[in-house]
Amino acid sequence: MRRRMILGPIAALALLVMVAGCGGDRLSLTEFGEETETLAAVMAVEMGALDSEMESLASTVDGTKSYWDRRMRIRTGFLDDLRALKPPDKAVELHLIVIDVFAGLVDAERVLADSVVDSGIVSTPAQWWSTPEAEAARAADAALAGICEIVQAAFDETQSRDKLSETPWIPSDVKEIVRVAFHCSDDG
Repeated sequence: MRRRMILGPIAALALLVMVAGCGGDRLSLTEFGEETETLAAVMAVEMGALDSEMESLASTVDGTKSYWDRRMRIRTGFLDDLRALKPPDKAVELHLIVIDVFAGLVDAERVLADSVVDSGIVSTPAQWWSTPEAEAARAADAALAGICEIVQAAFDETQSRDKLSETPWIPSDVKEIVRVAFHCSDDG
């Protein structure tokens, strides 16, 4: 049975990474949430398309190498994009945590990729995902899923500010409501 990494947690991690960006003009919380959500959605689509090709690519050593090279480019591209985000001050700490956790996933998948590709043996995705390296990648993915849930909850909490929206003396950043969906699990 083929094991797949949860894309939602990765998206959430990406969001957190964006929240932690540093330097330059900072995004508003809404802009940060929207940009993070977009980055995560793009990565999810790219990973889904790649995973749909996995069985055919894995039938040769070159195909396996191509799959893992592309997977790692998608992951590192997302991580780079997250790092480039400049979250508002109140989201920086969480953003840095997300970047760190997502980087851990990238590192774990890189070890798995190297193990699969360096073996030089044609193997199936089910065999890839039944190795100790795959177990480490799944653990990193689970950590990302946990952070994703925390980030989603933080953004969801802003919706309780709706009752403040008509209060003129409260600063606008305190009334900011952000609606995002990071899909932290396969069923979300």
